Amino acid sequence: MSEKLSRYTAKEAALAIQCGDISSLEFAESCLNRLELRESSVQAWEYVDKDLVRSQARDRDSQRKSKPLQGVPIGIKDIIDTADMPTSYGSPFYHEHQPEINAACIERLENAGAIIFGKTVTTEFAYLNPGKTRNPHNFKHTPGGSSSGSAAAVADYHVPLALGTQTAGSIIRPASFCGVVGFKPTFASFPISGIHPFSPSFDTLGGFARSVSDIILLSEVLADRDFDKHPIRPEAVALVHGPYWSQAEPDTQFMFENLTEVLRDNQITVDIVDLSVEFNDINGAHKIIMLSESVQSLKKVYEKNKSDFSDRLLEDYEIAMSYSEKDIQIARTFLKKLKQKVAEVFSEFDLVLTPASPGRAPEGLHATGDPVFNRLATALHLPCLSLPYPQKDNALPLGVQLVGAFNRGDILLSHGLWLETLFNNQKPSR
Repeated sequence: MSEKLSRYTAKEAALAIQCGDISSLEFAESCLNRLELRESSVQAWEYVDKDLVRSQARDRDSQRKSKPLQGVPIGIKDIIDTADMPTSYGSPFYHEHQPEINAACIERLENAGAIIFGKTVTTEFAYLNPGKTRNPHNFKHTPGGSSSGSAAAVADYHVPLALGTQTAGSIIRPASFCGVVGFKPTFASFPISGIHPFSPSFDTLGGFARSVSDIILLSEVLADRDFDKHPIRPEAVALVHGPYWSQAEPDTQFMFENLTEVLRDNQITVDIVDLSVEFNDINGAHKIIMLSESVQSLKKVYEKNKSDFSDRLLEDYEIAMSYSEKDIQIARTFLKKLKQKVAEVFSEFDLVLTPASPGRAPEGLHATGDPVFNRLATALHLPCLSLPYPQKDNALPLGVQLVGAFNRGDILLSHGLWLETLFNNQKPSR
């Protein structure tokens, strides 16, 4: 029974707890047992206090059981402040750092009845230098990053939900590599107070789950409002091949050929759209702004002990220090112009679909993969969702990235519900 419980979705677990079929403590013990069985291999967690988990579960069992996340354990990316757990931001500079207060999102989760299960591994300051986490589908492969531990913990059934953040591709890419659902809402939709900044123009809170329904449940809590929970069939879809389509690996390109056929067989209009040549520079503009803002966000570490930076972060940080105000302003003006152009695409299409990553998770733990297909949605503040696409049993996962119109994350999730069912009923693409 314990192993079965750990595979419950958040929605299933909350309902079972609310109905009295299981207790919060029983579900928490199931998740702890799964973690104990697998953590030495997956290494998704930076910190878990089992006694604290059990104490929270007992508290939930003593409370009224009508809260939306009643007794549901959730993993917290270790870039997010927690008052009763250390928060290291993936950096030796903050080893055993203990915040005094919770991040705003933690307060909302606890008010909704969730159990704060522990802190998941993040890359250094949610940038590129990888942590210890391995892909649960093959331990020789990266889980992606920067939300490495959150994606792996959900994929490996340690917890049904986990928080992540995205500044480039830090939710969508690990969701694709680990075969789970990842959601980055429209910029500033969820509270980020108490989350260590890297680039405030792009830092966005989101999450991981094993179903779109669970993402909607989590989103309602974080956004503090109701979402439409009905699947909506998209009428017209744009498959965007530019500007980086040439970097999609053969398996990814084959997946999109298969996806095109599947959508058209279901009477959905599908057009292949090549964005204008202006979009070719979007990743460069995003990077200039992102790194220029990191100079201020990480100034304390750099000035006190820059040797605590990884070589990669130190190199990029010092490059960013050379950016002129003119460089940064040109990049901001450029992205503002592209926001107007991408809005024209959504005047014709319900959804934009792109790869969630160039291909399957690369072998090796020295890097977390390339966010080349993720920067566009992040740079333009658009909501995006990674859905696993059916693969053969022995294949590493591949995801499809769904991008929605600005401030239409709720509609994006409704389309995601419909497409999730469609994908689940398909034969594996390869």
